[in-house]
This record gives sequence, C-alpha cells and structure tokens, in this order.
Amino acid sequence: MKRTILNLSLALAMSGLPLSVGCDRTVSESETTKERSDGTVSTSKEKTTVSPDGDVKTTRERTVDK
Repeated sequence: MKRTILNLSLALAMSGLPLSVGCDRTVSESETTKERSDGTVSTSKEKTTVSPDGDVKTTRERTVDK
C-alpha cells in the first residue's frame, strides 16, 4: 500500500500538475521610503500581481517607524 501511494505521488509530481495550476505573476513592485524632520520613517510598498485566470490584485502596505 505504501509503495502504491509513493508511486502515485511521484507520478503526479512529474506529470506537470503543478504547472497547470500556475502561480501569480508580478507585474509591478515599488517601495518608497521617506524620513521626516521629526525622525519618523514612513515606508510604502505597492505590488501588482496577475493570477493565471486574469485577475489583477494590487497590494498596498504602509508602515511608520518612530
């Protein structure tokens, strides 16, 4: 039984099944850092990705370090 499961796992891994699912493709990525006069540092990150089915997703992250 263990041998059958192992063989099926290897067959699926080598068949290209992971390629058919795909992963997100990064279209653009930017990072901006600003230091203000009071000593705080503001960092803004923006990343745009496209999934294999065509959905566009934009992620924005902003952090402020005091």
